Amino acid sequence: MEAAPMNARTFAVTILAALARLLPGTLLAVLTLASSAWAQCAWVLWAQSESTIKKEGEKVYIPPEWRVMQAEANEARCVRALGVILALAEANEKATANVLRIPDSSRATLTLTYPESDPFWVKLLVTYVCLPDTVDPRGPKASGR
Repeated sequence: MEAAPMNARTFAVTILAALARLLPGTLLAVLTLASSAWAQCAWVLWAQSESTIKKEGEKVYIPPEWRVMQAEANEARCVRALGVILALAEANEKATANVLRIPDSSRATLTLTYPESDPFWVKLLVTYVCLPDTVDPRGPKASGR
């Protein structure tokens, strides 16, 4: 028995029905792969530092600037690297270190102050944050248009 010929409307309905069946599965696959890729991206430990230093007897303010400290394979390793940096700062015997960190957080703020009597006196405020390598805390770059 031969199939009846399809008119344009029947053909369109058949195609749309097939797409409707395929679309949810396709979307689920795309979202699963995207979230998997997000989880597997590298993580970057950023530091935004601002400081006041003594230069030739005068105090000079240096405005905030973001810098990459290091990159790690995952968030846990980035947070661990942050912990090491904070521990080293707190172990510094020449300066007073104050650390503000929420437990299990990928953010911390460090204030490091050397005594005023130190010829190289400095007061340093550093904000650390671990972010996926797809996120830049400096914000979007200006386009050249």
